[in-house]
Amino acid sequence: MSVINQVLKDLEKRGATDGLDDPAVRVVYYRSSREILLWILTGAIGMLFLVGIVWLVYSALYLRAETSVPAVHPGKASSLPEPVVAQVSVANAPAARSIPAVDPVPEISSISPAIMPATGLPRKLVVYGVHFNQVARVSLRDNHGVEYADREILNRNDSMLELKVNVGKTAGTWQVLLTDRSARTGKPFPFEAQLNVAVGNRAAEKDNVSRPEMVAPREAAAAQNATDGQVEKHATRISLQQQAENEYRRSLQLQHQGLVSEALIGYENAIKLDPSHEPARLAMASMLIEMQRLDDAEKLMHEGLLANAQQTRLALLLARLQVERKESGAALETLQVSQQFAFRDGEYLSFHAALLQKMGRHQEAIGLFTKAVQLNPGNAVWQMGLGISLRAENRKEEARTAFQSALDSNRLSDELRNFVQQQLKSL
Repeated sequence: MSVINQVLKDLEKRGATDGLDDPAVRVVYYRSSREILLWILTGAIGMLFLVGIVWLVYSALYLRAETSVPAVHPGKASSLPEPVVAQVSVANAPAARSIPAVDPVPEISSISPAIMPATGLPRKLVVYGVHFNQVARVSLRDNHGVEYADREILNRNDSMLELKVNVGKTAGTWQVLLTDRSARTGKPFPFEAQLNVAVGNRAAEKDNVSRPEMVAPREAAAAQNATDGQVEKHATRISLQQQAENEYRRSLQLQHQGLVSEALIGYENAIKLDPSHEPARLAMASMLIEMQRLDDAEKLMHEGLLANAQQTRLALLLARLQVERKESGAALETLQVSQQFAFRDGEYLSFHAALLQKMGRHQEAIGLFTKAVQLNPGNAVWQMGLGISLRAENRKEEARTAFQSALDSNRLSDELRNFVQQQLKSL
C-alpha cells in the first residue's frame, strides 16, 4: 500500500493530476477490511430488525384475528361461521348406546260382568282395554277398600281379559286393578255388583228372625214392604235389560272394528243378562254362521225360540240355515212354531210359502203368498210365486193375473222376466 501512495505523490509532484478533471478519470478511495465488515454487520442487523417488525405487525393483525373468538351474548345471533363437521363412516362409528324401552301401563276402557241369575252378582268379568299382555297380576277391591289379589285369568289377549270372580254377597261398587311386570298398578276401574232382589229379601228375612226387636215393626210395615218390593223388583228387571242393551251396542262396535272374539263374548253376556234380547241373539248367531260354526248357531237359536217363540226374525234365520243344511222338514217345523206371530211379516210369510210350494203343498202356499202380496203388492217375486202355486192348482185365470202383475212391476231380473213370459204364453 505504501508503494501506491508513493507513486501518487510522485505523480502529483510532476503535475500528473492535471488529467483528473477529465470525467473519465475517477479517484478510487481505499477502505480497510475492518470497515467493510462493520458495514456488513450493520446491514444484517438492520435486516433482522426489519423482519422482526414485519413479523410483529403480521401477528398482531392476522393471527390474533383468526384465533380470537368473540363472546356470544344471550339473545344475540352469533357471527361465527358454521362449524365444519367431519364425515364419519357409519361402519367405523362406535355403536350407539341403546336406551331400554319402557313398557306402557295397562289401561282399562270398559268392564262387562257375566251375571249369575240366581244371585244377580257377577261370576266372571270381561275386561277390555289396551296393553294387557303386560299384566302380571289382577286384583279386586270392594266398596269397603278391602283388596283381593291374584284373581284367576281365564282368557286373555292384548285387549281383553276374562276373569273369574267371587264377590260373595257384597253388593256395591267394586274396582279392578291391573299390575304389570314392573310392579306398576294402573288406574282402578269400577264395576257394579247388584244383589238379586229375591236373595236380598231372603237375607233380610233371615236377619229379622235373628233379631227379636224387628218382629213387631214387621207386621206394621208389611203392606209398605210389599209395595217397595214390587217397585224394587221392577227396577232391577229394567236395570238388567238396560245392561243387556248396553252390552249389545258395545258388541256391535267391536264387531265393526273386526274384534270378533270380543264381540262374541259381549253378545253372550247380553243374552245372559236378558235371554229375550233378540237382536243380540240374532247378531251372535249370524257371526257363528259366518264362522261356519253351524251347530253352535243352531243351538243358540233353538234356545232363544224355546224361551220366546215370538222372535220371528230368529225363527226365519234358523229356518234358512236348516234349508241350506238340507233339513227342509225341520225348517218347516221351525216356521210353523212362530207362524202366529208373523202375520204382518211379508218376508216370513213368503219364505214359508216358498218352502210349502217346494214340498208340493200349493194350497197352503197360495194362502201365505196371498197374505204376503197384500202386505206388499209391488213385490214381483212374491207375485210370481203366487202365480206358480195357482197354476199348479189349475187356477189359470188367477195365475195369469198374478204373473201379469209381476211382469208389469218391471222389478224382475231378465231370467225371471223370461220365465214369467213363458208362463203367460203357456196359459
